[in-house]
Amino acid sequence: MSYQRRPRRVLNNPSMGPPPPKQPPTPPAGAVTASKIAKIIDEADIPYFLWGWLILTLHVTEIKVPEIEFVIPDDKLEAATNALVAAGYPQCESETCVELHIDRTAGTGEGGNEGGLELLHSEYRFHPVAGAHFHHFQDERKNVTELIALLPKNDIAPWLPELKVGSPAQEDPDFMLSTDPSLPKSRGGAWGPWTELHPVKIQNRASYTESFLWLSCRDIDRDNNLGMRWMAMWRRLLDVEMWVQMLREKWHPIWGDGMVSIVELLKVREKMIKDGELPKDLPKVVVEDYAGR
Repeated sequence: MSYQRRPRRVLNNPSMGPPPPKQPPTPPAGAVTASKIAKIIDEADIPYFLWGWLILTLHVTEIKVPEIEFVIPDDKLEAATNALVAAGYPQCESETCVELHIDRTAGTGEGGNEGGLELLHSEYRFHPVAGAHFHHFQDERKNVTELIALLPKNDIAPWLPELKVGSPAQEDPDFMLSTDPSLPKSRGGAWGPWTELHPVKIQNRASYTESFLWLSCRDIDRDNNLGMRWMAMWRRLLDVEMWVQMLREKWHPIWGDGMVSIVELLKVREKMIKDGELPKDLPKVVVEDYAGR
């Protein structure tokens, strides 16, 4: 019995034409909706920036939390809400929705779990209550949702300058776009810039980290549930180079020996209260009680 040798496979045969173009990666969870919402707000000439867990996807690693938060100037919240409603996003007006509680599980006994079970996970259960929120259902059964939240700037980032409409300047100390090529590339962590989507205004990594440090200083012993949320956020952003080279100088003392010192953070807090950077009526914290943490 004789065998015939099979013809050798030829790769990239010119007669077969060029290889198909490489397809861009599927955007991470929440990115498409965030881009659509940003476009609506941009077209309404309302200043904003995207915030919350989704930004970690751009700066550090993908976090699959169905929560899309936008920070809006307090006096523009109604206009932003109206713009989303006009675009087909119905505002949630339920009086029993879990989103009305800082601790989402506080509302589950009332049958008000419109937000979906994902956000009741222990790491995500605590959150700032939005000025307006929307449940974006992704299927006809209405059991897979994304939460869209509009947060008042004075609750989240009063330390930032007044927000402006339009793209940030190239040297803006706080803001950049989700399409910026300087964002970490998509490999083993951060997703990379959302180049195929409408650009979304976001904080740069340093400003984003400082937001959670500022909020931690405000909420420690004032609202420890939120304080835990803020610490969970900035602990994911720990990076020696960033802390030493990128953050504003006042935050430098809290980094040492490869970790953040809560005692040094509280000393910064005391100075910020004294200098008027934090409310004067915050609870008195005994720094020594936190020694060794």
